[in-house]
Amino acid sequence: DTWSFRVKLKDNFTIDGMRKFSLQHPKTRNYAGEWLFHEMLKSEDVLSLRYQFINVNLVVNNGGNKTVREYGYYVMEEFFDKELIEANGRRAGVIVKIDEDPIWAERRRFMTHDLFSEYSDYLTSIDFKNFNVLPFGGKSIQSDPSLFTQFETARSYLESYVDGKSMPSDVFDIEKLASYNAICNVLGAQHSMILHNVRFYYNPINSKLEPIGFDGNAASFNWYTLNFAKTSKDMKYQEVYLKKLKEFASAEYVEKILNWPGLKEHIALLQKVYPDYEWSDRVIIDNAKFINFAIAPANCLNSFLVDYDREYIRLNIENYGTFPVEINALKLAEGRSLNASMKSELIKPGERRTISFRLNKDYQRLFVKKKSGKINFNPITDIAKLRIQFNTLGIDRFREAKILSWKPGSDAPLVSNINNLKSDYEKFDYIKFDEINKVIECLPGQHKLAGSLVIPKGYTFKIYPGTSLDFFGSEQQIISFSPVEFVGTSDEPIKFWNSTGDGNGIIVLNADGPSRVEHCIFEGLNKPRTYHWAVSGGVNFYDSEVYIKNSAFTDGRSEDALNIISTNFEMDNVVFTRSFSDAFDGDFVTGTIKNCLFGDIGNDAIDVSGSDIEVYNTNITRAGDKGLSAGEKSTITARRLVIDHSEIGIASKDASTITVDSCLLDANNLGFTAFQKKSAFGSGHIIATHTDVKGDGTPYLIEKNSSLLWNGEKAEVVDQVIDRMYGAEFGKKSER
Repeated sequence: DTWSFRVKLKDNFTIDGMRKFSLQHPKTRNYAGEWLFHEMLKSEDVLSLRYQFINVNLVVNNGGNKTVREYGYYVMEEFFDKELIEANGRRAGVIVKIDEDPIWAERRRFMTHDLFSEYSDYLTSIDFKNFNVLPFGGKSIQSDPSLFTQFETARSYLESYVDGKSMPSDVFDIEKLASYNAICNVLGAQHSMILHNVRFYYNPINSKLEPIGFDGNAASFNWYTLNFAKTSKDMKYQEVYLKKLKEFASAEYVEKILNWPGLKEHIALLQKVYPDYEWSDRVIIDNAKFINFAIAPANCLNSFLVDYDREYIRLNIENYGTFPVEINALKLAEGRSLNASMKSELIKPGERRTISFRLNKDYQRLFVKKKSGKINFNPITDIAKLRIQFNTLGIDRFREAKILSWKPGSDAPLVSNINNLKSDYEKFDYIKFDEINKVIECLPGQHKLAGSLVIPKGYTFKIYPGTSLDFFGSEQQIISFSPVEFVGTSDEPIKFWNSTGDGNGIIVLNADGPSRVEHCIFEGLNKPRTYHWAVSGGVNFYDSEVYIKNSAFTDGRSEDALNIISTNFEMDNVVFTRSFSDAFDGDFVTGTIKNCLFGDIGNDAIDVSGSDIEVYNTNITRAGDKGLSAGEKSTITARRLVIDHSEIGIASKDASTITVDSCLLDANNLGFTAFQKKSAFGSGHIIATHTDVKGDGTPYLIEKNSSLLWNGEKAEVVDQVIDRMYGAEFGKKSER
């Protein structure tokens, strides 16, 4: 019942100077908000439409029968015609727009097929580069050579800007566009900044495009400050725009807006006619606050120390804010300047630059501490005292940013991400693949592993008896995303070794099926690694079930000879000897260790966290730290276990429980210990039955709230056991 009309008067008649205009319900433009929008544009000499509220009656003459339909209080909105240009004090010229018909045609098609609400985001991906630039009043322009030339110029300007070939400041009157942009943000009229909603006037005097205010839905909440399209990298524009933002978002200007002549009267009349219409001053006030937050955020710089000498301090500075900033000084937090006078350095949004600050000759004296004898700048201790002084471009409000004492991260792509490593097994002439059976196999023989052998997902990697792989250089390793079958024989074991002392190791990760390792020797392996990535074991299985039998891990040079994480495992008849650090480390695993031997271990023989394992018929001798260690809510059940000549026999910590039966602890410095290491967990507990402790060492050391039930008797407890661990009295020195 509230139709909208486009009115065209005949014979050069006008109403209030307008020959073409629209009549529509005030709600279509958000009532008084749009009127205020045009009033503000007019006050800043930005092209605006004549926009007024009137009473509308429709008189229909049908064969002498007249009927009158009362539409009530409507808005009269000027259309884009030559009278608009004249009313804004501009020389006759052309008005152009980006053709929006393809967008509306697509929307109609979406709605016809009930797709619009679900897939409306698709419409935002439409590329304006493919749309035409059209003139208003095309027939009269084509018949006037002067106006047609102007249209050709305006079209080329707009197309070049949309295509990114020209900067906005090359084609627009940036004073006018910046005022338009800033007013749209203050009033929340950002709907009028969508390119296909904007109309542009070509000014033939200065040969620049100017925006014309239209369809803003003004007086709406605006939670973010929006740059006009494609202007964020144009520093000429940004400087003018930021000054306008500061001006229009100031408390004085906001007060001026809220008391704009005629605003209250229009609001009162509209609310009388439309009782549901609401107006809130908070909209304008809060929009201005958001703008002030955006142009002067709490911080927008990431700053890193690159290097320094007697003359310069070099900082790498990243601007992650919305607007460009100017760097103009390096100061102490207390205010004194360190650098000689400098020209401001501009950093655009999203840009990172290294800036050199030339230092005052006497800057070192600012860091002298006579009592401690300190006489020079020390980046580790003194960088926290420094501040970068900066301001948003065009805004004379200085702020300060702290500096980090390390270098910034690299901008290079993460080529070291193992998930992106190329599966280049084809370059190894002894590696063959069967695409039909999804098998990649290493042919028997003595081979040197030249580089990283990456096995992709979806295969099985097989190595056959008698094969030897020499990890002979610093980048030699196997990374498999598929299960492995390394199956040798007692007469022809498979050997993985390192002839040069600097090779890496093996990792199987996220494999789809279980792996088998039988009759294999792993000798002198180190951890697999790339520049930014490394694991802890010489041999590793992550989220990859594995069964290891009749194998040996010797002379391991990594933190763990074998590291298994987040999976199930079984070990049977496996030998660990001469490990640099831990022999077996299990994290979040479930499994069984039986008939195994651990000897001459640098740190822990068996160390698990967050795990549930069983240990049977196993001997541990000469462990440099702990023979059997459980942490972080682990459970270990052990039978027929012998631990001798080790630093600590059995250790339970951090809400773990170890249950042993028919075991022998002989000649260890400390037999049992249970304590809490990490505050996030609880105490440790040990239950030992049919178990002997021999030798001159301390039988047990149990912390208060932890427990040892040894052959049916509860052991005494003491305070602060952890203070006697990790090399203080027992165990091996390490980070807690």
